[in-house]
Amino acid sequence: MTEYILYGLVMCGGNSSRMGTDKSRIIYHKKEQQYHVYEMLQPVCKDVFISCNREQETNIDRSYNFIVDENEFNNIGPLGGILSSFKKEPQANLLVVGCDYPYLTTDILQGFIETLKPNTIAAAFYNNKKNFYEPLLAYYSNKCLPMLMKMFTEDNYSLQYFLKNIDADKYFIENKEILKSIDNEIDMKTVKQKLNK
Repeated sequence: MTEYILYGLVMCGGNSSRMGTDKSRIIYHKKEQQYHVYEMLQPVCKDVFISCNREQETNIDRSYNFIVDENEFNNIGPLGGILSSFKKEPQANLLVVGCDYPYLTTDILQGFIETLKPNTIAAAFYNNKKNFYEPLLAYYSNKCLPMLMKMFTEDNYSLQYFLKNIDADKYFIENKEILKSIDNEIDMKTVKQKLNK
């Protein structure tokens, strides 16, 4: 890509009903996942922020940058975090990564970034088995802002809908394990055992 500002955005999410706890605070790699992902993004981004809500803000280590959801975007899911981030940094392009992908690495993210073109509006890892974009393994350029705001005003908060609607670029990866989103306690324990071998 040509010169551009790329910020990393770690999406904390909330309490998963299936997991029973905040997935951003699970430890797979010796530290809470929100901090592991943050440090994973640092080598490939100009700056990195943790996206969180007001409740999560109190638990974040102040040595990490964070952006709290704006009141107007509260309780609308990941879209609220993205819009809050664009409001704070309107010139930035966002590399958005959720906390529930424990097999993700900096090298994999670097490979994704290298496929982005100067005119790319949005791009995401794509699960072709499920015909599904991974909205929290994705790139959102600042060109997305007016379109996302229009969705917000129409009470449509689905990033999956947005990516499909604009026919966002698809990034395919051979190792499907990378795309495995861990959202229940059984899978979490299995992953921890595998990573600790």
